[in-house]
Amino acid sequence: MVVKSSGFTLIELMIVIAIIGVLTAIAVPAYQNYIMRAKFTEAVAKTAPVRRAIEYCFQVEGNGGNCSSTYPMISAALSENDEGDSFDGIEHQAIARITFGCLWTCVVLSTTFTPEIVVEGSAEVNNAKFVLKGVVNNNGGITWTRDDAKSTCVQMGIC
Repeated sequence: MVVKSSGFTLIELMIVIAIIGVLTAIAVPAYQNYIMRAKFTEAVAKTAPVRRAIEYCFQVEGNGGNCSSTYPMISAALSENDEGDSFDGIEHQAIARITFGCLWTCVVLSTTFTPEIVVEGSAEVNNAKFVLKGVVNNNGGITWTRDDAKSTCVQMGIC
C-alpha cells in the first residue's frame, strides 16, 4: 500500500510568501498616502469657519478695511482651530497653524480687498501648506480659490 503525502512543497510556500510580500510593498505606501490625504482634507475643511468670518466681516464693514485677524469673529474662528482632535485616546493634530492676512492693492483710486488664508500642516501631514486666496466678485461676495503656486500640498498630491 502506497501512502500519498499531502501538503505543500517548500517552493509553493515560498512563492506564496513572495506574492504576499509584493502585495504588502504596494499596499502599505498607498494606505499611508490615503491616511495623509484624509488628515489634510480635515485640515482644509477647518478653513470654512475662517472663510465665513471673513465674508461676514467684509459684508458688515463694506470694504474689508477692518477685517484682520483681530476682528472678533475672525479671531474666534482662527482660535477654534487650535485644538487637536482626539480619537482612540490619542491626540491628533493635522494643523500646525491657520493664519489670515489681507493684501491691499491700490489701482487708480480703487482698492481691492484680497484676503488670504494659509493652512500650515503639522508633521503628521509632512508640514504641507494650503493657501486660499479670496477675490471680491461682482455680487459683493468673496470667491475662494486655491493658490497652487504657494500650496505645497499640490506637489505632494494630498489636496
